[in-house]
Amino acid sequence: MVDDLLQDRTLYSTRVARAMRGVPRHLFASGVPLEEAYSDITLVTDRDEDGHALHVLSAPGVQATMLQQADVRPGQRVLEIGSGGYNAALIADLTGPDGEVTTVDTCPEQAARTRRDLDTAGYPHVQAVHAKVEQGVPDNSPFDLILVTVESSGLPPAWAAQLETGGRLVAPLAMRGLTRSIVFTRESSHWVGRDPQLCGYVRPHGDEVEWEQTVALQGKHVSLRLESDAPEIDVDGLSSALSTTPVEYWSRVNLSWDQSIAPLDLWLATCIDQFAILTGSTEAVARDVVARVSRTGAPTMVRGDNFGYRIARPIRDDLSLWEVGVRAHGPQATPLAHDFIKYVREWAVHHRGWPGPRILVHPSKTSLARYSQGRVVNNRHARILISWFAP
Repeated sequence: MVDDLLQDRTLYSTRVARAMRGVPRHLFASGVPLEEAYSDITLVTDRDEDGHALHVLSAPGVQATMLQQADVRPGQRVLEIGSGGYNAALIADLTGPDGEVTTVDTCPEQAARTRRDLDTAGYPHVQAVHAKVEQGVPDNSPFDLILVTVESSGLPPAWAAQLETGGRLVAPLAMRGLTRSIVFTRESSHWVGRDPQLCGYVRPHGDEVEWEQTVALQGKHVSLRLESDAPEIDVDGLSSALSTTPVEYWSRVNLSWDQSIAPLDLWLATCIDQFAILTGSTEAVARDVVARVSRTGAPTMVRGDNFGYRIARPIRDDLSLWEVGVRAHGPQATPLAHDFIKYVREWAVHHRGWPGPRILVHPSKTSLARYSQGRVVNNRHARILISWFAP
């Protein structure tokens, strides 16, 4: 598992690699075959009677990415928000005998299982706490580092209160249908984020607050995922557009197999006013109703009864190089596609290869009028400002 992560460059830290070689992942995945336990996939090993995940073990590649962002150091006091056990054990290895690790989960069954698994794997010194994740663990604070391993739409005030001055927080933040693991530091009354990395985490157990909505265009086969407060869209018009012959345009912007498309997708989410994520079923792809897109969906521009979404095609037989394009539907598909391609080329010229945007997270009622540019995302607990600056 570790060799594979090193080979595909997901894992590059020797300290994290050493920890991942040492912690027995299968002990945190009871009943799962070894081949699955050590594959780069997310494992759901237990569900409640309603089908909601009770025990989730995130993909090791995602965990490696966040641990490398966090840069966990020996002797640190670390809080993990969202328990799975395995990640807490990795953190404990990285903090060493002089460090302190606390992991907290809202679900009592999950917290109890985490405790059992940590004891079995030889980590009785890691504290597993049952509490609301939004409240953190004030009795064990302050922390040098907080790692959030459940998807969040904002950064609750309690987390800031429990972080040591100069400490860091790494969290997977949901923004306009995309989730990115971001390194945050505290500045005055807000958070400053950097280094957004593609990731995927489940939401906290029992969190019934929805910050997204899903709109079906053709029954269960094609859908658009939007922010919960997004302007109403023309569902009938978009469904009709989907039945028409699409147009495709190509950008002449190429990505090699080892280059992530995630920075471009975040840029598109910042630029496009009516932004959505399109997903299509296997049947819809087979019938060419929509093009094949990633499992998590494709960034989409919606404009009235027209829409277009990001696609890609191989331009080398060995699939080592891909060109970014757009497939658009509707009576005004062509001008929409041209605007979409303009955004792709703008990213390639001005932002490709650079660190990415500055992400500011303010309390939910903060006025952001003093900022002259950027996309504002209104999420639970927060107003998020995503700003890109030309180098």
